[in-house]
Amino acid sequence: MKTLLRSVLVLSFALGVGGCAVGTTRVAMQSWPLDGVGSQRSGTILVRNFKDVRQEDHKDIGKMHNAFGVTRRRFSIEQGKTLESLVPEYIAGALRHVGYNAVLQGQAGSSAPQAILDGEIKNFWMDMTLARARHRVGLRLVLLDRGGQHVKWQKNVEGEESAVIWIGITPEFERVINGGMYFAQKKAAEEFASEEFARAVRE
Repeated sequence: MKTLLRSVLVLSFALGVGGCAVGTTRVAMQSWPLDGVGSQRSGTILVRNFKDVRQEDHKDIGKMHNAFGVTRRRFSIEQGKTLESLVPEYIAGALRHVGYNAVLQGQAGSSAPQAILDGEIKNFWMDMTLARARHRVGLRLVLLDRGGQHVKWQKNVEGEESAVIWIGITPEFERVINGGMYFAQKKAAEEFASEEFARAVRE
């Protein structure tokens, strides 16, 4: 126990007072199984790529700071992937979880979509100071008619996860980042299960 406590204190000190940047850590995004929502809906929805409207540099999804605010590490997703195409996969998963046939942009669907789902990535950021990391996700979801001309429904969904980082290895950061996305996806599934959303899809 004393050894573990000593290690945590050493890590906290190193993260807190270190001043040298240590480059970029790439993290893997992995979807977690969603809990049951209840309602089972029907209908086909086309999910288009989202727009990244974050104020931060779009290459990054987080930073590690020391106690003086100096950036010591940057975080980004895997090489060759973008949030604009990754986040819609989670949202499509939330739609399927409650019964909808969700078709991603660029994929061939078995039937014509009844509606189109657009979205904006307003927040997708992990901030770490000392030994605690917190990841926040904020999405704007907009349901359009099948022609993509008229707004039928819109909602903001958010998710957040935080944890103490014990060692500083990549899987620890991935757990926080994937956790934040999971809670945003779960909130989206709850909204998609609602009668309000189902009515917007039908009309």
